[in-house]
Amino acid sequence: MDSNRISGLRPNGLTPALEVRVIRKWVPKYRENELHFVFVDEEGMGIQAFVKGKYCKTLDSKLCLQTCYEIKGYGCTEPDNFTNTLTHPAIMNLGNATVITSVPNNENIPKQFFDLATRRRAEFQAKTEGIVDYIGLLVRRIEVKKANNNKPYVVLAFKDCSNQDITVALWEEIATDKTRFNRAEIEAASAPIILAMTGLKTKTYYGRGSTGTLQLSSTSATHVYLNPQTVETELLKEM
Repeated sequence: MDSNRISGLRPNGLTPALEVRVIRKWVPKYRENELHFVFVDEEGMGIQAFVKGKYCKTLDSKLCLQTCYEIKGYGCTEPDNFTNTLTHPAIMNLGNATVITSVPNNENIPKQFFDLATRRRAEFQAKTEGIVDYIGLLVRRIEVKKANNNKPYVVLAFKDCSNQDITVALWEEIATDKTRFNRAEIEAASAPIILAMTGLKTKTYYGRGSTGTLQLSSTSATHVYLNPQTVETELLKEM
């Protein structure tokens, strides 16, 4: 294990200077005083990071998407169940002591990162309504529906890597945000259409006579990516 990489970070452990790319950022629901990020390093390992309170605005302006930085002066803690979206055992805590230095674009650092769950892991996570990244082959046209509160949302129907059916509901705040879900681009794409989705809430639905069906829905951490460069994408194209 390399302690100078994301893979070596542990709660309350050493916190060496890291060179990373900023992949995503968002404000968690009910945590408006926090800003969360996903960083990836040259090994292709990703980690979640967060900042609280008055430092959110400063770091939001300093840490730009798809830009590379050296980051020092952070801490590592255990992720909390409410905001955690990745399987890494630690989360980076950024704050007043954090030093962020812009560095030249490092082409060896990936421009995307997904912590993709298998069907089995997603079903296990559903026992506690956990959060996963997921990928699938779009098999039907995007459906627009209305929730009980009359707010619109969209439903995506997929075949996943286990060749099983699964649906994903994108609630209004994601479905109407082109930076999170570019519907026009997806509908204009040629088949096969593969979508990777981050930060999805897992749940088991028990209908009448049902033994339980896995369902996924968006959270404030959800971003949807068209035809990402992953091994799973190539597998799904052959299905």
